[in-house]
Amino acid sequence: MKSGKAVGPDDIPVEVWKCLGEAAVEFLASLFNRVLESERMPEEWRRSVLVPIFKNKGDVQSCSNYRGIKLMSHTMKLWERVVEARLRKVVEICEQQYGFMPRKSTTDAIFALRILMEKYRDGQRELHCVFVDLEKAYDRVPREELWYCMRKSGVAEKYVRVVQDMYERSRTVVRCAVGQTEEFNVEVGLHQGSALSPFLFAIVMDQLSEEVRQESPWTMMFADDIVICSESREQVEENLERWRFALERRGMKVSGSKTEYMCVNEREGSGTVRLQGEEVKKVQEFKYLGSTVQSNGECGKEVKKRVQAGKSRKKKKKKKKKKKKKKKKKKKKKKIILYYHTTLLRGYKQTAVMVDNQQFMMENRERILAVENSFSPGGKRLLAPGRVLIGEGRLLKLCRRKPQPKAFYLFNDILVYGSIVVPGRWNSHQHILRLEELEQENLEDGVGMSNQWVLRTPHKSFRISAESTEEKRAWMERIESCRAEQLKRLGLPAVTKPFAAIWIPDTASAVCMRCAGPFNVAQRRHHCRHCGFVVCNFCSKSRAVLKHISSKPVRVCRLCKVSLHQQDVINGAFRKKDSIEEMPEYEESSEEDQEENHTHTTWINTYQEPEPVYCYFNPKHAKPSASTEHLKNPQTW
Repeated sequence: MKSGKAVGPDDIPVEVWKCLGEAAVEFLASLFNRVLESERMPEEWRRSVLVPIFKNKGDVQSCSNYRGIKLMSHTMKLWERVVEARLRKVVEICEQQYGFMPRKSTTDAIFALRILMEKYRDGQRELHCVFVDLEKAYDRVPREELWYCMRKSGVAEKYVRVVQDMYERSRTVVRCAVGQTEEFNVEVGLHQGSALSPFLFAIVMDQLSEEVRQESPWTMMFADDIVICSESREQVEENLERWRFALERRGMKVSGSKTEYMCVNEREGSGTVRLQGEEVKKVQEFKYLGSTVQSNGECGKEVKKRVQAGKSRKKKKKKKKKKKKKKKKKKKKKKIILYYHTTLLRGYKQTAVMVDNQQFMMENRERILAVENSFSPGGKRLLAPGRVLIGEGRLLKLCRRKPQPKAFYLFNDILVYGSIVVPGRWNSHQHILRLEELEQENLEDGVGMSNQWVLRTPHKSFRISAESTEEKRAWMERIESCRAEQLKRLGLPAVTKPFAAIWIPDTASAVCMRCAGPFNVAQRRHHCRHCGFVVCNFCSKSRAVLKHISSKPVRVCRLCKVSLHQQDVINGAFRKKDSIEEMPEYEESSEEDQEENHTHTTWINTYQEPEPVYCYFNPKHAKPSASTEHLKNPQTW
């Protein structure tokens, strides 16, 4: 027990027992053994002095904004600590309780909440939090409920009777600025200022919330401060009602006016939470256990508050002591550390989350900018909020004329690829595929083909090949994982609309796949956009609107022309402007039909490192390894 505490009615401070040494230990051991055997404590210990302490918030003239602290006998507090040590050996408290538990503190609870908020912010998903406030929590605990919870927790009956004796015939007086009131009995609630009360309250909360914790596991408690978290507003509202019912049926009361709701990474129209038909106050920031948490997941306001608190403490220290003019620099430095240690560095674990996140964001931004600059000036902007570069590598894309190596870049929401101009420095012909529209199909190895699979989208479909089976498996797993996360993030189902056809290579057929006419200088090869077949000019004079590819008419073969026309007639969607049109005899090939130009240009990418092989990225936020020679491989992210 610490020294310097206010004494109780017996006016015996704990310093007396500390000064007496071994004699005090022998006397107290004999006294406590007699109290334990008789289950009766001295009558002087039952008296206390109640001092109202202002909570530093609300109206000063309102009694509800004061907390009553009891000044009790220090000798009784020593006895309570002995009983508490015995109870902790037999009672197990749930992991969600952080208050007054060994090896747990407020920083652990704040750190856990911030980590949860950071993860949902990085995943661009909403996290709904309700901060529950119990009205007069310690003062409302029914005594009969306390005995019941102690027995249910496995406390021996003898210690239940010992605790009952502490609360029997307890009397107190209220001390204020004008004097003291008459003595009166206290028949409800726990003793404020008692050494045993925090653990007794933890036992009560553990038993009252045993059933509701199983239905809402995302809950953290620090004594009477409860945080309920969920992925949806409806679920957190349902869990809040369960907690209210579980607590109020056993004598506790939830304060609807002080309970607050906060949505992390909120989207438009997320709504509010109701408690018994009334809206819970919605806030953008909340002071949780002395630390300000923000709905955007940042720590800026908390850092500023810590800095200001450190400066205020330093100013107060200067007023109390006059500094000498000549001081050594080392002493000054020690003074500064002393001023700031308890205030500026409070909750430094929470700041580490922000520092790690900021470091990752900067490194990720540099990687994305390097990819973006490699496609300049014709490439689109790739840097976007929440976008993360998962991995990159070189794969073989099976084009219409011949296979060509392409640079592929996998992000958490898109897949980007382009032609390699200077390996590891810059690329051309940027193409962007949205992962929510993407579908993969595995291809079995055969004669002349190995490690291949198909990427399908409504606008473009093609085959790609990897150098090894392991590389192929890694790419497919990463793409599928990012695609599933993106669909979950957007709340969309899997793609069901038609995909673009895969073009058959020119070398696969020497004759038209419709009329069997041979190809020559006059009879050129063309591709049907609907079926992907290689057809001659005569068989591909028609155009049709394929809405999943383009709003403009595209080239189709004769057979597809008939089937599309019949389908439009059946669906009643046939219109004049969407009808089949004849194409001119000779037409310039589109960019897709031409082989990509690899002419060198003058722009230089900021990414000057040599061409990397495929790098497997684990999209978890951690510091990348600094020993890699190529693009950092954050397997420890």
